[in-house]
Amino acid sequence: MEISESHLSLYRLVSRYRQNKRLQSSNLKLPAKNKVQLFMDDLILYLVNSELNVHEGELQQITQIYQLSLWIICVLYLLGVALLLFNRYWSWLPFVLGAASASGFQVFITHTLTEMVQKEVYSKMLFTYSWGSWAGFLLALAGHLFYLDVCRYRAKGKANKNKEANNN
Repeated sequence: MEISESHLSLYRLVSRYRQNKRLQSSNLKLPAKNKVQLFMDDLILYLVNSELNVHEGELQQITQIYQLSLWIICVLYLLGVALLLFNRYWSWLPFVLGAASASGFQVFITHTLTEMVQKEVYSKMLFTYSWGSWAGFLLALAGHLFYLDVCRYRAKGKANKNKEANNN
């Protein structure tokens, strides 16, 4: 069983867990097409929630760190936009840091959840991050490279203008 999450859906999952102190079958996207699957879903959900209760203190810290990290990443993106609006060369840095941090935190939380669930509940359950998460990271890196090329082009244009002005 694989549960694939994006940044936003993983944030919602963590928020719902922190609020309710338990997960529901809709949170884990468990299929229930017949009575056997419904029974298995209820069993898996019961086992997952039992183990989450055992590790509640540890999970509260991990989920709080994850939620705070996403707010820090949002602040980094806003800082990057502000620097970009003021035409600062270093505006690429908050974007790259935010994209790398977002991917890193998502890898951390999915790895932690997978490790705990596989060890304690069901060995074939796996939390992964969606392709959209990787696409967002790659888009941020591509934007960074594009922005550096634009800065180099602008610098060459200014250098050429200054050279022509000095020659005249």
